[in-house]
Amino acid sequence: MPGSSTIDQIRQNKLRSLFEAASNEQGSERETVLTRGCEGDEELRAVVEALLDADVSDCPVLDTSLKAFAPELTPLSAGDCIGGYRLIRQLGAGGMGTVYLASHEGRCGKFAVKVVSWLSPDIWHRFERERAILGALNHPNIARLIDSGIAANGTPYLVMEYVDGQHIQRYCRDLQLSTDGRIQLFRQVCSAVKYLHQHLVVHRDLKPGNILVTADGQAKLLDFGIAKLLEADDQGEPSPKTLAGMMTPEYGSPEQVRGGQITTLSDVYSLGVVLFEILTGANPFAADGQCVHEHMRRVCEDDPPRPSSIVKASDPGRRLRSEIDNILLTALRKEPERRYASAEALEEDLRRYLEGLPVLAAGDSFPYRARKFAARNKLSVVAAIGISVLLAGGIAATAYQAQIARTERARAEAHAAMADEQRMRAERFAAEAERERARAQRRLDQLETLARNSVSVYASSAQSGREYDASRMIAQNARDSLAILGQEGKLNPQMEPLVAATLETLQNFRQAGDLSWQVPRGWSANGDASQYRVATEQKTPGVGKPVLFLRSIVPKPRGNIAISQRFSATAFRGGHVRWTGYLRGEQITGLAGFGLWVFSPGANGVFHLPVDISGTAPRRQFELVTKVPLEAEFIEFRIFLTGPGTLRADDFAFERVDPAAPELRLGEPHNLSFSEPLKGAK
Repeated sequence: MPGSSTIDQIRQNKLRSLFEAASNEQGSERETVLTRGCEGDEELRAVVEALLDADVSDCPVLDTSLKAFAPELTPLSAGDCIGGYRLIRQLGAGGMGTVYLASHEGRCGKFAVKVVSWLSPDIWHRFERERAILGALNHPNIARLIDSGIAANGTPYLVMEYVDGQHIQRYCRDLQLSTDGRIQLFRQVCSAVKYLHQHLVVHRDLKPGNILVTADGQAKLLDFGIAKLLEADDQGEPSPKTLAGMMTPEYGSPEQVRGGQITTLSDVYSLGVVLFEILTGANPFAADGQCVHEHMRRVCEDDPPRPSSIVKASDPGRRLRSEIDNILLTALRKEPERRYASAEALEEDLRRYLEGLPVLAAGDSFPYRARKFAARNKLSVVAAIGISVLLAGGIAATAYQAQIARTERARAEAHAAMADEQRMRAERFAAEAERERARAQRRLDQLETLARNSVSVYASSAQSGREYDASRMIAQNARDSLAILGQEGKLNPQMEPLVAATLETLQNFRQAGDLSWQVPRGWSANGDASQYRVATEQKTPGVGKPVLFLRSIVPKPRGNIAISQRFSATAFRGGHVRWTGYLRGEQITGLAGFGLWVFSPGANGVFHLPVDISGTAPRRQFELVTKVPLEAEFIEFRIFLTGPGTLRADDFAFERVDPAAPELRLGEPHNLSFSEPLKGAK
């Protein structure tokens, strides 16, 4: 993402810290905090003072957007084209961007194009995450991702399946659906959320506005802008406080409002709020004229009203059963562990309610279950009562026969237990036989793979004259096959000399591969020399200066390569540093780019603002900016490549951003232009 035109994450953090510190002071103490914290930055001070004024208003703002620091992208309008899609009209707008109805000359139908209207590190992260999440989802009740990309002017966009429908609450109201009809429609939403949770995705913004219903009654779940992958790296996630500002407070769970840990149970709570509104027409915690603080307090502290009481007050002719009260109040528990364990459990209780079965939220008392059974089987219950009266007179006469039956049953159970033991023994034998068969099959498959790869590689290398690479890959395949045979305990002792010879061959290849590593002075490299090469081109066409390159030398490398430089952080402590440089990627299918690490005592290092490159990209400039803590010891800069491809780097620069800082002295990085002589073999 373009570094020079986007909001600085460090400045966001500084703004938030200043606001929190100043809000706890008054008078001259507040003035002192602002003067010291802003350090002459009048623009920053103006924003902090605006937030402080809003915080003491009748309806204070808890989490004001930092959009004022981020430049807006070129606005779009009807008739514009983006990525081959012609915009027809605007469908809606939100915090991250705008959604347009669009068409495509080469494709039939209409599309929904979501365009990012302004950029910040957080917005960019949310856009990339939404694209990654939607690309992996395929469910009839979730709007599909069709295409994505970045327009020529740098505007990111997503192309979604266009859903021609109404918000679920309006759909239920306009069609005057019955209570059962609304619940049956809502079960589709539960199915979609269950699918998300099964794929380790938490939506985090479930509300009626994100659920559309088509004319044929199919619900579609939209807007994954703040959804979270449960397996995502926490380094790439926004903080809980940030997410608390992004969510819709009317549908957020207590843990979301407090900025706590968000799980799939947070979505279960939001589903309960949506179903509450669908059935009653009211939000469980909303009140006319209340401010954000008051609403959020009610979410965290007050118990929701019984839905049946709201319906009775607003529509005396309509009733909700007590089971619906229990289902909704269970989904809206303040404590996550007391809610339904999953969206699937909520959907199952709704199904049981529709089919007249006992619902889990109503408890498991015998009178309740008996009433439900009698309601479902009225004729059978009446007949059972009559039969019971007739049988009562014959109980005494059949007591002796019952005793005989119990004796016979005990004998039959003993025989059954013996049969079960024999069956379990047979199953254990069958399982062991299956494991032996699987082990034998794995050995055969590995040997077959060795033979096939060896013949294929040797044949192709013979035609191209690359006997060196063919021999190396044959030796590697042989080494892998022998290792598997050793793990299975099937390696013949006479084959041990062959194992030693194979390992020696591979070691020779590694040593030979190391001769191709040429590292610029002042830098160090590490990785698999048999899979990658490091060197510089003294003059590259179109650049005219030395260019460093990291390149894979085998078709499918399994390792990685990195070149780095570590230097003292003494001269930069307490300030900000900036790296700039040019990168170009060629046929990269793995991860590649560069990043900045700051090492402090007691920590392995803090990773700041990585730049990732994939595919084939033209030469362009990138930038990294970070703060150096006062306790920092070292700064490390790293260029890395994983998987096949070539990464080229040139014309790097390093500077301290603060203009008041002294000139760079001992400890600054070396040879950023890669123009000094190369080091020898590793």
